Amino acid sequence: MNRAIICTAILAALSFPAFAADDHAGHDHAGHGHGHDHKKAADAAGSNTAVINAVTVTVSAAGAIVSGKTVELHLGITPEAPAPKAVRAWIGLESGKGSTKGKAHLHGSDSHVDVEVPSPLPEGSAVWIQVDPAEGASGKASVPLSAVVKQPAK
Repeated sequence: MNRAIICTAILAALSFPAFAADDHAGHDHAGHGHGHDHKKAADAAGSNTAVINAVTVTVSAAGAIVSGKTVELHLGITPEAPAPKAVRAWIGLESGKGSTKGKAHLHGSDSHVDVEVPSPLPEGSAVWIQVDPAEGASGKASVPLSAVVKQPAK
C-alpha cells in the first residue's frame, strides 16, 4: 500500500505544470545537489506538502509564525521506511542565511521539529525542508508560510 501512495504522490506532483517547464535545459539532475531553487514545485501546488527524493513531507505549524520566536512544525513523512538519516527544517530563504536549521525528531510518519523564526523575517521566506535519505543524495524543497499556518475558524 505504501508503494501505491508513493507512486500516486509522485504522479500527482509530476502533473503540475511547474514540473513540466524546462527551465533547466542543458544540465542533468543526477545527484540532485545542484543548488537551484525548488520552491516553484511547492508554490505551484499551493499546499503544505513537498516531495523530496521520493519522500513526501507534509508540514503544519503548531502555532503562529512570529519573527524572533520559536515554532513547532509537525512533519508527516511518507514512506516511513526506510527512515531518512535526518530531516532538517528552517524558516527563511533557501540559502539558510539568517536562519537556524532544526533537526527533526523522527517518530515514523509523525515527526516534529522546533524552528527559530528569523527576526526580521526576510521577504520571500518559506519553510524549507531538507531530507537526508537512508541512501542517496540529500534534497530540499520549500512550502509557503501561508500553507503551514492553521487558519482561525470563521
